[in-house]
Amino acid sequence: MVAALKDDRVAIAGSRGILLFTDSGNALETVFVAGYLAQPETEDAVAVLDMGADPEGESLFALMETSDGGRALVAWDADDLAALTGAQICVDHKADVPAGECNPLDAGECVAMCSTIQAGIDNAPTGATIHVAPGEYHENLVVGYRAMDLIATEPGSVHVVADRPEPVLSAYYNGEPGLLVDGFVFEGGRGLSIPELGPGTTFGGGVAMVWAAVTLKRTAVMDNQATGGGGVAAVLSRRLTLLNVGLLGNDADYGGGLAVLGAGIYHYLITPPFD
Repeated sequence: MVAALKDDRVAIAGSRGILLFTDSGNALETVFVAGYLAQPETEDAVAVLDMGADPEGESLFALMETSDGGRALVAWDADDLAALTGAQICVDHKADVPAGECNPLDAGECVAMCSTIQAGIDNAPTGATIHVAPGEYHENLVVGYRAMDLIATEPGSVHVVADRPEPVLSAYYNGEPGLLVDGFVFEGGRGLSIPELGPGTTFGGGVAMVWAAVTLKRTAVMDNQATGGGGVAAVLSRRLTLLNVGLLGNDADYGGGLAVLGAGIYHYLITPPFD
């Protein structure tokens, strides 16, 4: 299902919800419409049954199936569609919010408060900025298909410690402007398994990126392990930029701090991370 919108955008209904593209088919500006920040009615949506736009292309309509087997008719006007990019989300591990969920906020710059970073990521549209309060977060973060900014409110104060044997941060298939990570510490991760590159081999214990564009800024990646790129591994990725990044105490068979596999554009300024 496809609906034409103004400003050369096209809405396409897919298995993950509704995506917005530029008319050129440029997926780098993808926005996940069906999600927490789009409309409350879409929170329980599991499928898009029908979709269309008004004649001027200013509004989008969708009939959705909900998790309880019901139906929800949802509409986004021009202001709703414009608000899907640039959202501000706050994360604080002390917040009284169940893990994996976010609560809407009626005041302040942030539209939602989450207690885990992954919940903020899952509920963020393309172009969102996620502000993370100081603390230790036991999570493995996954960012796919979307560009966004993860910002520590105090550089170096957000420690993300892997809680399962996988990369602390994995980034997949996101195009420019890509994923920006600023002010974090990633530690205790194990690499991403990619069977096509060899059985039992793993990549990027701290940060693993596959066909992605990522900037790490004022960030430390420490005490992680993988076969290749114990700290950071870029696999067939579009761009990796490291600015004031510390790669410390990581272990690997090759590329203890950093491994690059395949084509891409790479910029490195590896200095003390929080200068």
